[in-house]
Amino acid sequence: MRVPIGLSLFLLGFAQVTVAAAGTLEEMRARNSLSVCAHPNALPYSSNLADTPGFYIELTTALAKSLDLRLEVNWVFSRADARFTNCDVFPGIAVLENARKDEPPGGKAPPLLHSRPYMTQRAVLVTRRQETNITTLDALRRLQVAVPSGSWAHVSLIKAEIPVLVRFHDDEEIIGAVVNGLADAGIVSEVGLGWYRRTHPDVTIMATEAPIADFHLDFDIGIGLRQSDYASLDRVNAIISRMEEDGTITAILERYGVLYHRPSRS
Repeated sequence: MRVPIGLSLFLLGFAQVTVAAAGTLEEMRARNSLSVCAHPNALPYSSNLADTPGFYIELTTALAKSLDLRLEVNWVFSRADARFTNCDVFPGIAVLENARKDEPPGGKAPPLLHSRPYMTQRAVLVTRRQETNITTLDALRRLQVAVPSGSWAHVSLIKAEIPVLVRFHDDEEIIGAVVNGLADAGIVSEVGLGWYRRTHPDVTIMATEAPIADFHLDFDIGIGLRQSDYASLDRVNAIISRMEEDGTITAILERYGVLYHRPSRS
């Protein structure tokens, strides 16, 4: 599986899943494990390959080590599969607001809490020729732009009256369509582009945020905690802050060709 851009990202959709049994940090320590849900074939996010486990797995491995726990991976193929697991955390969910915004005084935490974000995922416009000068929406309207069907990028371009192609389903397919001349340009995640460049070093592909910056396609990513509590959230947030400051997150992302962007909110 290759993961498409946007909030429809496989692992970013777990906030919509009915949660099953998981646990607080105290319960994790009782069984000496931190359980994570991930897809076995979704690089650069996650995989069941020992040499390239994906940055979601490497990040949660570092989290588990900091908590002095053993990491347990539940391999799932869809959001629906997650409801049948006992996953404590989801490694990549969209963080759109502060998790404590609606915290009830002394009340129980909601079924899914999200951590402070550990990175921002950006969207970029890719083209195959350096001489292609695309700096305005008018220039973009003269091209066929590949986007994932039903994504926020799709909606935004339609509203801007830009011709779109929607038969390519994910970052890798969209970039391949641009490289092979099947599309003039494409909108992909910077994560997907970084991994494509890492795995296709001989292919030249140009990327820019102009003129799509006003479409607000970027978003922050954090860790989701299931059936947890605010004390566990505070501990995870403290570890994320430390890994951000000591360069752990940057180093993990760099191994997959991903450029680290400090989150817009903390």
